[in-house]
This record gives sequence, C-alpha cells and structure tokens, in this order.
Amino acid sequence: MKNVLSLLLLLLCLGTQAADKEILNLRTNYEKNPLGIEELPRFSWEMSAPGQYGAAQKAYRLVVAKGKENLEKGIFVYDSGKKKSSLSVSIGYEGEPLEPDTRYYWQVSVWDEKGK
Repeated sequence: MKNVLSLLLLLLCLGTQAADKEILNLRTNYEKNPLGIEELPRFSWEMSAPGQYGAAQKAYRLVVAKGKENLEKGIFVYDSGKKKSSLSVSIGYEGEPLEPDTRYYWQVSVWDEKGK
C-alpha cells in the first residue's frame, strides 16, 4: 500500500448530523472531494455542538466504500471500527490497497463525552 502511484480517487465526504451535533469540514488529504490523489488518503473532520459547553469527540468510526451505493448498503472496503480517540485530523487509511481510477466514498461517525 505504501507504493501507490497515480491513484485516481474521488473520495467524497458524507457528513452526518444529530439533533444537537454535526460533523463539518470533512476533508481527504486536506481537500474537499479530491480527484486524483497520489498518496494514501488521510481523513479530517470537525464535530460541532453549538450551545454545548465542553462537548468533545471521544471516539470515531471511519468507513470507506467503493461507490455511493455500497456505502449506503454497508459494503465497505475499510471499516476502522469504533476507536476511542479525540483525534480528527489526518487520520490515516489502514485498509487494503485502493484501486486506481476508482471512485470511493467515506463516512465518519463520532461519539461525544456522553457516548452519544
């Protein structure tokens, strides 16, 4: 996976939103929906909880799928599982090698300090 050359990916970001929280500014390699990255993808996002003092991410789950339909069906090429971490910047892809000239979609779920 380390020798990925000319990997043409379109990693589209699909955020989620709860009634009192939302995930914003989803990025792949610091870009929104990049096309044609030549390195392993690194994912970033922000959790917003307006009016909730002290709200913070305590865990996340990152999934990547080949095509939007597979993402919606839960057919993933990568699933990080729930990871206890407050990190949300430059999270590295740890799955099987991605195919060139392929469109991938990713989604992240986060849990706050209350486990929601």
